[in-house]
This record gives sequence, C-alpha cells and structure tokens, in this order.
Amino acid sequence: MNRNRRHLIGCLVILSMMILSVPSLNYSQGRDQEIITSVSLKITTPKGHWAKAPVVEGQMITIVDPSTGSGYGFVPVVRSLKDRGVELKMFQVIKNAAEVKVLKEVESTEIMVGASRQIGSIPFEVKVLAITQDLKDQDAPSKPVGDPPSLPLCCVSCFDELVCATCGVVTDCGCCCAGGRCCGLCR
Repeated sequence: MNRNRRHLIGCLVILSMMILSVPSLNYSQGRDQEIITSVSLKITTPKGHWAKAPVVEGQMITIVDPSTGSGYGFVPVVRSLKDRGVELKMFQVIKNAAEVKVLKEVESTEIMVGASRQIGSIPFEVKVLAITQDLKDQDAPSKPVGDPPSLPLCCVSCFDELVCATCGVVTDCGCCCAGGRCCGLCR
C-alpha cells in the first residue's frame, strides 16, 4: 500500500510540473501587450458644429481657427472605470504649421459617460460617449501623457474650425482617419 501511495504522489508531482511548464495561451509570447484606454467625445463648438473622436486618455483633441491658429484643446483622463467618470481638461492652444503649443489650462470638469456638460468661458458642449480599453497597435508610436497631438494627425476643416486628433475625427462636414482601427469611424 505504501508503495502504491508513493507512486501516486510521484505521478501527481510529475503531472503538476508538466502542467506548470506549458505556457499559457492567454500570455502573449515575445511581445508585451499594452492596454490603451480611449474616451470617445462629442464636442459641439460655439458655432454649433460638432466633432466626434476617440481620444487616448491623456492625449488631446484640438479645435482651432485656421486663420489665427488659436483655439482650444481637450484632454480626457479617466477617473474611474467602475463609475465611468472622466475628468476633462480644457486648454487654450496655438497651432502653427505642424506644432501645437499649449498656453494655459482654462478649466477642468468631471463628466460621466452618457452625460454632457458645457465647458469654458467660450461655451463648448462636451459629451462623453464611451470609455473603451483595447490592446495597443504594435505599429502605433507611444506618446507621453498630456502631449498635444503631433504629426501624423487626422484633421477636418469645418466652417472655419480645424478639428485635429491622433486617431480619427468625424464632423458634420466630413471624416478622416489616421489608419487601422480608427478608420471604422468613417463608415
């Protein structure tokens, strides 16, 4: 009996070691997968036109007057995935050529998914449409949090307002995408 018991324990130890040595199918082998959180926003401008864009958390969507280069940038930061709360920061910006320069923070407010709020002394109505998490495209470059968008950008000109984001933008004047998953916006 003792011999059978030792044999059974030995077999269980070997079986356990074999199971633990098999790599998990859920683990991405060879590359680390980074999860990216995006916030889908709908911004209605003071002129009454709207723009929708998914904005990576901490990145900026800008709306500027192309004749002066001055305008505003909006940066979403997810405060709670569970409660679906987003802090939206509004900045005064200047865009010249391919560069956006942040001048100062104008206002910051919390908006829940599905809710809209007027923000800024020049009233923009901002609605948070959704918060999504997805695996980062391996080809997409990483950018520091809080950076204004830089080239390549997706920009749509709509009634003397230039709306730019790094993924894609849909406005009541048209649509553009930077490639990949972003192009689903323009269908």
